[in-house]
Amino acid sequence: MFKYVIKRLLYSIPVFLGITFIIYLLINLAPGGPLSIIASSGEMSLSDLKALKISLGLDKPIVVRYFFWLIDLFKGDLGISYRTSQAVGLMIAQRIKPSLILTGTGIVMAIIIGVPLGIISAYKPNSIWDHISTFIAFIGSSVPNFFLSLLLIYTLSVKLNWFPTSGMYSTSGANNLSDLLKHLALPAFICGIQPIGNFIKQTRSSVQEVLNEEYIKTAKSKGLNSVTVVIKHAFRNAMIPVVTTISLTIPFLIGGAVVTEQIFAWPGIGSLMIAAITGRDYPVIMGVAVLICGTVLIANLLLDLIYAVLDPRIKFK
Repeated sequence: MFKYVIKRLLYSIPVFLGITFIIYLLINLAPGGPLSIIASSGEMSLSDLKALKISLGLDKPIVVRYFFWLIDLFKGDLGISYRTSQAVGLMIAQRIKPSLILTGTGIVMAIIIGVPLGIISAYKPNSIWDHISTFIAFIGSSVPNFFLSLLLIYTLSVKLNWFPTSGMYSTSGANNLSDLLKHLALPAFICGIQPIGNFIKQTRSSVQEVLNEEYIKTAKSKGLNSVTVVIKHAFRNAMIPVVTTISLTIPFLIGGAVVTEQIFAWPGIGSLMIAAITGRDYPVIMGVAVLICGTVLIANLLLDLIYAVLDPRIKFK
């Protein structure tokens, strides 16, 4: 197993280099740049802008700049923000906790709701639970997050005044758990509604397929309790596709909460990314890209390890 992990980590290096280089190339080839943002303010002369360009290393070719950025990355230095002059690593560290609270709550909620509904839907097709599950899956898969966010803000926050409209805490300074939960409810629901639909559909499909296997029929013929047959035998053997869906959702939520964080003014990685893109803040964009890319690679590695635990037929090679 140890050799397998080391081998996968070594394979991840060229993948990581390829992804980060493509991102670095694209953001540098995009129209505009940090100097154009600064020049638009009209506060710097051409000579000052030229000096700033040299000091930031923007006068060098893209490949050379990427090489220097990579060297600094291996030293643990993500660079300095062009916009705030703060260390990128510190800026990201300040935003990770809010993002993890938001996305973590969304994922846990999706698993707690989506997986049991998928199991019940597979065990009792065409029942009321099956219809409820299908409706929830349809809403989660088809309704855009931004539209649902605005709809919930208008109805539950503006009209009914049940939840705050934005932020992580109240401006009054009551930074307690109760205040956090009130602010967290709506954005966490938005982050979890789409994964709930995916988990319901994947769990239902996998369990239904396993329920048609001969060993399930044998277990039923031996007089085993239906709940035992479904949970202990059917669901365990149907878990690999479900675990795959869950693991692939985690990195998606880290990068995919951008819209939700922006709408609800949540101080996470997504809102930091939007501000960096708007201000052409290359170091911050690359820092967030490294975080997301690393999360995806680690999630894929953990997924392979979980496969071997769930299915003994899978061997590390």
